[in-house]
Amino acid sequence: IELSRSLLDYVFITNKNNKRTLIVVDAKASKHVKLAHQVQVTLYSMLLEIALDGDITCEVGGVWLPSENAPQFFELEGLKRRVSKFLLTEVAAKLNAQAFNRDFDDDDEWRLQTSCLSCDFLPTCRQQAMQQGRLDILPYLSQNDEVQLRNF
Repeated sequence: IELSRSLLDYVFITNKNNKRTLIVVDAKASKHVKLAHQVQVTLYSMLLEIALDGDITCEVGGVWLPSENAPQFFELEGLKRRVSKFLLTEVAAKLNAQAFNRDFDDDDEWRLQTSCLSCDFLPTCRQQAMQQGRLDILPYLSQNDEVQLRNF
């Protein structure tokens, strides 16, 4: 599995029963809709629902092929269940800070912050930060303060 930067192609906002719903549509340069396309749209939808704190729902997604005048829509509910189960059972066990314990210089940039407090991976990330002597282990240290301390 390779993860890269996620860029949404289209998001349509609709109203259903006086509640806002989003329809995520991804444009693909393909002759046919593939399961991978639908999974990508499902992940985008799930991320949007989380980012918007459940104020919206995504019930339908779509894939737009170059040969079509409109997207091909599909229900998200079944795929959301499968993707969630896969993320919780297969991926979560492999995603922890110890699994990626490497030199700080080689690591992608990340920092502990207050939004990490509700994350299941906080203990392993905190442990890695402590082992590396990172300043972001200090509670409530802003990123600007961290930069100033490093340059002191």
